[in-house]
Amino acid sequence: MFTQLGLLLLGASASYFDIQLTGNVRKCYTEDLSLNTLIVAEVEPRDNVMLSVEISMRSPHEVYFQEVNQKAMKTAFTMQQTGTVDVCVQSADTKKGVSYAGLRVLTGTLAKDFSNVAKKEHLDPVINELKSIEGMMTDYNSRQRRLVGTEAATRKLVDLAHSRVVNLAIANIGVVVACNVVMALILKAFFKSKKII
Repeated sequence: MFTQLGLLLLGASASYFDIQLTGNVRKCYTEDLSLNTLIVAEVEPRDNVMLSVEISMRSPHEVYFQEVNQKAMKTAFTMQQTGTVDVCVQSADTKKGVSYAGLRVLTGTLAKDFSNVAKKEHLDPVINELKSIEGMMTDYNSRQRRLVGTEAATRKLVDLAHSRVVNLAIANIGVVVACNVVMALILKAFFKSKKII
């Protein structure tokens, strides 16, 4: 059984979920991410249960990270291609009834830690906030460009389908008219042979 927890989100996102794990049911958080997007995933059990965690891309299917029988897990990686990513959690202890785990997923600019850029005495909170906002704007801009490209491809496909429908309708009308002309000629020849006309 495959349960979806997330929706496709725009921009950088930070999500936290308390997950109820039952038996061997696999629960997943899904997000559509673009190229070079940083993703940080953290899973921590609420009770003393072992977890299996898998982070994978849907199409083409590629597993980025997989841990089995772990108490807690944290990982980070950068997307090598644009696509939909699933962060899936499953209880490794199938005999245990219901268990709970916390799933925290950060993507894009929110996953970056700007506090490690300089020494503490040189940090200015305003500059860190500006860097964070600049990163979010860059993420938003890249997603908008990708959406424009997807929209253009969809528009091309719709225009192609429209022209095919128009051509088929014209061909259909031509076949109907041709059949009527042939039927009229056949009836005319039949009536002439019977000397009705």
